[in-house]
Amino acid sequence: MNTDMEGVLEFLLYIGQAKRTFRTGRVIHGADKVGSVAGHMYRMVVMSFLLPSTSEESKIR
Repeated sequence: MNTDMEGVLEFLLYIGQAKRTFRTGRVIHGADKVGSVAGHMYRMVVMSFLLPSTSEESKIR
């Protein structure tokens, strides 16, 4: 396997662990229902596809 594909595979394996990683802030504050990092990432990706893009001037820095 070439180096680029090895890097891609390593990345995919790494992000696959996100489904077993719980959101730290929720754990620290003792929340009853703690979501996984993967669930949060999925929702953010879907939102980015559904919401209109904004111009550079309107972004909060």
